[in-house]
Amino acid sequence: MWKKVKGGGTDSECIRWRWSFSLKRRKKGGRRRLSLHSTHHLLHRITQRGEYLKVDALGVKEQQQHLIRFCGSISSLDFCLRFSDWREGYGVLPHVLLRKCFRSLILELLLQMQQGTGEETTSMAATNNFNYDNKLGEGGFGSVYWGQLWDGSQIAVKRLKVWSSKADMEFAVEVEILARVRHKNLLSLRGYCAEGQERLIVYDYMPNLSLVSHLHGQHSAESLLDWKRRMIIAIGAAEGIAYLHHQATPHIIHRDIKASNVLLDSDFQAQVADFGFAKLIPDGATHVTTRVKGTLGYLAPEYAMLGKANESCDVYSFGVLLLELASGRKPLEKLSNAVKRTISDWALPLACEKKFREIADSRLNGDYVEEELRRVVLIALICAQSQAEKRPTMLEVVELLKGDSKDKISQLEANELFISSVTVGHDHGSRSDIISEENQSKHQLEHMKSA
Repeated sequence: MWKKVKGGGTDSECIRWRWSFSLKRRKKGGRRRLSLHSTHHLLHRITQRGEYLKVDALGVKEQQQHLIRFCGSISSLDFCLRFSDWREGYGVLPHVLLRKCFRSLILELLLQMQQGTGEETTSMAATNNFNYDNKLGEGGFGSVYWGQLWDGSQIAVKRLKVWSSKADMEFAVEVEILARVRHKNLLSLRGYCAEGQERLIVYDYMPNLSLVSHLHGQHSAESLLDWKRRMIIAIGAAEGIAYLHHQATPHIIHRDIKASNVLLDSDFQAQVADFGFAKLIPDGATHVTTRVKGTLGYLAPEYAMLGKANESCDVYSFGVLLLELASGRKPLEKLSNAVKRTISDWALPLACEKKFREIADSRLNGDYVEEELRRVVLIALICAQSQAEKRPTMLEVVELLKGDSKDKISQLEANELFISSVTVGHDHGSRSDIISEENQSKHQLEHMKSA
């Protein structure tokens, strides 16, 4: 558990946090109890490295820095445990336990912190007390409001709809991930609030809203997305996801890549958002097994059926998103009351017959670069194939989208997925061309957002 210890500071009063827990392990037929109660030597080893957590009334950037320093202190804690009495006779602390402790510590930190930036008061004032007229959108998590700060800068405030342990966990995960990542194509954290039952996350406002609003929503009839902008969005989103997979430490899988989670700034640059379902991938792990979360139509088959998530699941989702961007169609097409067809199963036969013009969004009125359209469709279908081991990495996707490797581009059409004409329902390992809603697992659907 976390305990607060008030301590003096040279400039302001602060709160320090310390960790205590108890474990029981069996050794040589006997049962012994091992307790670590913020002992002096343990705290000394952590504070000696300057990695204890100190939270005071600082600005958002400073608090983010402390949160990052806290993440580093977990590594020190692991080191201390391995070379203390725990190692002598009891073995090494299991990594799974350490990860669970890490997540609970972050959660406790966010929910118990009493001194902060006054983000709730600021957010309420900026959004006119969350006035309905300022609402930008609403989803399963809650609502997003537009706001304006005293300096004129615009913000977006995500307000969780219902307070619960599940909502708290998603809140903690998102803040934890946002504190780790820095990339021009990932939405940045401006601030957050965890006071009482109020959970708020503050971001920069994206004036062009989300990609889904331009493809299927309020701006879909205005034809603001010409082909050049679509290519910029595709490459930007791919670079943001590639950063999560290959440059973030540890690697991160998003688990909810979709059009509504790609926001657009004033220049229509893509900003990947909503990290509530994100997972950290431990070094050396090939996947994590978890409850199925995400959006129907974007879920990789192996993840939807087995709950095994890794980077290739995001690649699959991005392939669906790429097809959606090129064609203007939704991920699932309703064929009857109980049957839907995936966008990849609709596009694959057309691609095999080289009918790329029939795939292109009609709102483009033929105004696109045919070679780029062909490349985007082929990349999307290779990403969205059912065999996970044959999907490219996001780094390879970025390279292909940019057209940097002529050899790899020339090999796209030679891929076995497109060798022969494919009839509906026989797409060389793709999912069946229809999805029966009657056969969907109720257990899975409880953990999915509606598309």
